[in-house]
Amino acid sequence: MEQNDLFKNPTANFQELAKQGEVVGCEECEHDVWYPAFILVKVSKLQSKLAKDKIFPIQVYKCANCGHINRSINPLED
Repeated sequence: MEQNDLFKNPTANFQELAKQGEVVGCEECEHDVWYPAFILVKVSKLQSKLAKDKIFPIQVYKCANCGHINRSINPLED
């Protein structure tokens, strides 16, 4: 199967695409199972044009073994 064929219908070819990728392991314990979690970010009304302070949930994934959040998959890390 050619590379371009895989992207024509990614849903039907998910398993083929997944085989080409690599499993992401935890930076701390090397475990490779993840749970969804949220980081809550509070933005002050003084920092924005909002009428009052606001809390925004940002979805992240934490290691199912040790709870670590990899820097490479944390949207709040540079």
